[in-house]
Amino acid sequence: MSKQADCGRCVAHLMYHGMCYIIPAMEHTDAYATIRPWVVLADATLTAIERTAWDIRQAAEETRAALVMGATAQQDTLRDTTRRTQRLLRAGYDLGRIAGSYRLHRTRAALTTKKSAARALERLHLKNALRARALGEDLGGALLKVGQLLSARPDLLPRSYVDQLSHLQDAAPTEPFETIRAIVERELDGPLDTFFHSFDETPIAAASIGQVHRARAKVPGVPEGVDVAVKVQRPAIGTKVSDDLLLLGYFLDALGSELPPTDLDTIRQEIAEAVEAELDYVQERLAMQAHRDFFADDPHVIVPEPLPSHCSPQVLTATFIESRKITDVLSATDDDAVRSRLLGALLDTYVRLVTDAGFFQADPHPGNLRVTEEGQLVLLDFGCTAQLDRERRDLYVRVLQAALVDDGEGLARHLGALGFETRSGDTAGLVEMARSLLTEVRAAMVPGEGPRWRTREELFAEARRAMELASEDPVMKVPADFVLLARVFGTLGGLYLEYRPGDVASHLQRTAMRLMT
Repeated sequence: MSKQADCGRCVAHLMYHGMCYIIPAMEHTDAYATIRPWVVLADATLTAIERTAWDIRQAAEETRAALVMGATAQQDTLRDTTRRTQRLLRAGYDLGRIAGSYRLHRTRAALTTKKSAARALERLHLKNALRARALGEDLGGALLKVGQLLSARPDLLPRSYVDQLSHLQDAAPTEPFETIRAIVERELDGPLDTFFHSFDETPIAAASIGQVHRARAKVPGVPEGVDVAVKVQRPAIGTKVSDDLLLLGYFLDALGSELPPTDLDTIRQEIAEAVEAELDYVQERLAMQAHRDFFADDPHVIVPEPLPSHCSPQVLTATFIESRKITDVLSATDDDAVRSRLLGALLDTYVRLVTDAGFFQADPHPGNLRVTEEGQLVLLDFGCTAQLDRERRDLYVRVLQAALVDDGEGLARHLGALGFETRSGDTAGLVEMARSLLTEVRAAMVPGEGPRWRTREELFAEARRAMELASEDPVMKVPADFVLLARVFGTLGGLYLEYRPGDVASHLQRTAMRLMT
């Protein structure tokens, strides 16, 4: 049986060496630059597989011994580790194709006209977006989670990526009910009917880390029970997330030369920690309760109430709230007043969390932002929650204050105090980017005028200018807490740019007044 472990290693080595010959022959001077991303990804996949090689070998040896006794647990372990190896091979190969294709495009673009290269790039974006979507749909885990995060950034990604990755919001595969039942009964230490009057076998939502079932919880003093949502963590998801983050890290390294120089290590670390934090349902329950307490007296924002008696490290039970995704509500109405009110209230909610509470739900994709029939905002999913101490909050507020009044000197000073560092030590590029990001916000603050939303062409032009600034004087140090803040407000900004509300001045002015006092 130990030959199976050796076979797994041989397959990995064959893939590692074979991938070096997949790209078509090219000019000698460009060959290594084009193949390198594939080799890096292959090496990362090999590294991840070798981490499991001894697991496979040990499982094989234990299975051989256990077969004499008729045991099957070791056989299950062997099958699991084999599937893990196959999954790593698929992920590494597909990520390598994406990385390598962009490097190959750059070489080919040098041999053709700009117009032809631009058309080829659009076709390549679509092809790779389809690859990324398929990878997330088929393998789930952190690959699906990262795809979901990227799908909420229409202001940053090519349209084809947003269109394809948006399908991942509802694309997570579901686990069989018997698997879910076994996890819940193990985690709560008792039969399902001890804790629930009823438990729907069909999930109402399936996410990258877990899936959600509607149920009626048994609660002392409430004979009819409580309508709840039960989130159950997928089996072996921790291992999948660890493997995926390793490969995604190397994928980012492989594309690093295509991106403006910046503090990629900090960005990668913060995103990885945020994804891994979603595996801790105990901390998520505490974060949910903290958000619920903060909005306890606000009739416009609702947060579910966790039921600690029905929770564990892999099961999270909270009250169920009837609602719709905010994007469904925004897309279904032509009433600008409704869109402006919802988006203004959403922005105000997050500003209050950051500036007043000192913590915030840091994964505001549309599936986690919902609206009741009465128009109340519902916040869900607190697996990724960030903390900010008072000193850091005050510094970020000062940055926004300076940006709103176009105080370049103040912007430079406060950005430096937060920890941003450019290669030259000059913050001029940072100041220009901050000014650009707040163009529409400042326009909305002018009495009697609404925001003049930039066209997609203007946004692309601005993005090119920002890339040029970043390339001329790259940001070499980014404060860790800024990564999640940028993720949150970048997502909210993407919603504003997607739906372009005309009447947001009153909400923005109220938010600005809070910041200016």
